[in-house]
Amino acid sequence: MIRERGYWKLGIGCFLALAIVGTASLAADLTDQDIRDLVAKSQDYRVKFQVIKIGQPAILPLFDRLAELEKQEKKDGRSIIETQSVLRWIAMRAAEGMAPRPPVVATLTGVIQSNRPMEQRAFAAKLLGLARGDKAVAVLAPLLGDEKLRDAALAALIEIPGKPATQAMAKAAPQAPVDFRCALLLALGNRHDPAVTSLLQSAAKDGNETIRIAAIKAMGASGDAAAAPAVLEAAKSGSNNQKKAALVAYAKLADAGLKKGQTKEAEGMYAKVLELGGDDVCRSMALQGLGLTANVASIPKLTAAIDKGSPAVKAAALDACLCLANDLLDKGDKTQAASLLYRVLQSAVKESERIRAIAGCGRLGDKAAAAKVIPFLKAKEHRVQGAAVAALKGIEGTDITKALSATLKDSPLLMKLAVLAALTERKDPASTQDILPLVASEDEELSLAAIGALAAIGDPAAIPVLLKATESDAYKVKTAAYQAYAEIGDAELARGKAKEALAIYHKIIEAGAKKRARELALAGLGRIADPASLPILEPLVDKLKKEDLELALASYTAIGDKLAEQGKRDEAVKIYTKALSKKPTFASSLKQKLRRWGEKMEFHSKDGKIRHWWVIGPFPAPDIKSWEKPLFPEQGIDLTKEYAVGGKKYRWKPIETDDKDAKVDLEKVLGKNDKVLAYAYAEIISKDEQDVRLRSGSDDGLLIWLNGERVHAFLGPRSGTPDEDNVKVHLKKGSNPLLLKVCEIGGGWGYCLRITNEQGANISCGVK
Repeated sequence: MIRERGYWKLGIGCFLALAIVGTASLAADLTDQDIRDLVAKSQDYRVKFQVIKIGQPAILPLFDRLAELEKQEKKDGRSIIETQSVLRWIAMRAAEGMAPRPPVVATLTGVIQSNRPMEQRAFAAKLLGLARGDKAVAVLAPLLGDEKLRDAALAALIEIPGKPATQAMAKAAPQAPVDFRCALLLALGNRHDPAVTSLLQSAAKDGNETIRIAAIKAMGASGDAAAAPAVLEAAKSGSNNQKKAALVAYAKLADAGLKKGQTKEAEGMYAKVLELGGDDVCRSMALQGLGLTANVASIPKLTAAIDKGSPAVKAAALDACLCLANDLLDKGDKTQAASLLYRVLQSAVKESERIRAIAGCGRLGDKAAAAKVIPFLKAKEHRVQGAAVAALKGIEGTDITKALSATLKDSPLLMKLAVLAALTERKDPASTQDILPLVASEDEELSLAAIGALAAIGDPAAIPVLLKATESDAYKVKTAAYQAYAEIGDAELARGKAKEALAIYHKIIEAGAKKRARELALAGLGRIADPASLPILEPLVDKLKKEDLELALASYTAIGDKLAEQGKRDEAVKIYTKALSKKPTFASSLKQKLRRWGEKMEFHSKDGKIRHWWVIGPFPAPDIKSWEKPLFPEQGIDLTKEYAVGGKKYRWKPIETDDKDAKVDLEKVLGKNDKVLAYAYAEIISKDEQDVRLRSGSDDGLLIWLNGERVHAFLGPRSGTPDEDNVKVHLKKGSNPLLLKVCEIGGGWGYCLRITNEQGANISCGVK
């Protein structure tokens, strides 16, 4: 009945959802005949949902339908089952609160008390269990004394949670016949209610052995620690059947205590079961329990059982050892765990036992454990072999690598693939020679796995074999071989062998390798940045497109950076200029690099905020009067020239600001200074001749020249708020030289400027 209820409850949401949709009128709108007509058609699932929703008014017609079906000469089993299922649904809906419970309970009570066939009355009693409720208990309790209905009543009460149902069963137990009393006792034990423990203890002393054994089993199922003394007492006396039942019950009570965290008490109980003996079942339960206590004091008992126990007990002891070993590993006690794991490996009979022990050795992660596992690489069972490979994968040591790779020669395909996966993670060159023959395998999957392992290992000894594989007719193999070759180049570069890596990268590019191999080669050339790669890269820059071109340009410009560091201006500028002509995504960066060499580069300002400048300074400015004194930038701009002022040398410096208001912090650019000034220069490129507004701010003083004419001056201290100045000026079509003198008294130092129309809207422009 319990299983049946679980099955029906599983689908209740789905059925009821369908039942609510598209149903006919409610029961109040239906006549008795309407309901009976629907019941007769309830095999149709759409009608079935409608009858379920009708609920209590459909119960008696459904029972009548059952009676009719039972009377048929040729019984329709399917119709009987469908009709019974509708009744179950009605009862469960009442239990779930989806329909009124009292009318359902009252109607089922009427069926039980009627003259209907006993099968129907018993079925109605079971339905009360599904409907639940204290009123259902009140109806069912008296039925426990009815010889014909008591089994159904007990099955129903088992379904009903709560003390009233428990009390009803407890009250009926003392007067019940032996067999039914045993059933009641077992049911009470499964209620897990401490209130019935005393009743069970009393029954355990009954003069009838059958009742005693049932009571003992019930106490074991109850999980109540208070029952333990009575169960233990029963285990020391009586027949062998009673002792066996008591020891099993005692072990179950220990299990319950262990789940509650009462580890010490549970351990003592398990040990007592072993001490008192019992059959294989009792001993196995006790051993498995000891394995779960995670106490090293249990180890002697477990290992003794391995040596002296029956096959069943030995299996339980081995399982317990494995459980205990894993718990010890979780706690970091590798010494005790190792002794258990090695003992299991020595005595294991089952494949599953060896696999678990081997996995535990892998967790130990030391050479001693590896030595125990290595022999299993040659085991006959493939699963054991696989477990050995997995366990050894994370244990360091060249000897372990060699042991793994040695299995590649004679192993089946799946084993070879597993070993190659392990060797790929180990990245130990000691396995290279054993892997190389597999590259030429006729099985493409195996060949690719071998190539992948060689790529991860990065051993240059694999290069000849990989180069041969690049000539393969199999596209995947060829591509993978080139990629592995490139990854060996990366490994060589990481080892400081730039010359060898460069040769590998060049060969990959010259061979026309595609995809990942070329990407790796280009990235490697960029890291090395050797001008010797220019003859290789320049043709690629000319012919590649999109993402591939970006990769080539990144490597190409890296060489330009190297030349720039060496002071080879013309060569660097040539590379940057050619790269810029390809319009890469990093064009702005290239323009900045060219600006540093004095090249005038145009940047686009969509929001009119000027972010690209040339600055020079700082120059001494002891007071505000000195701000008006002209210096060389006011006589003419030559961005490539070096100037000498007051014994110091000055050059124009290109800068860029990413501030949201385009503020330039001159302290970051030129250093923290007081009583100084600096010049900032930019060429504004206007598409049209137009009047605009220069909106600027500065910390402190600011003088502005546009097209050689001074258009603004603020001579005094301030904090540098944007748009403090608003100057109307005229831009010519094309280039408009803009010069700023930014003066500093003390504190912060900087400026910002944007170009707008009369209304303050930003105007886009070019900036050089």
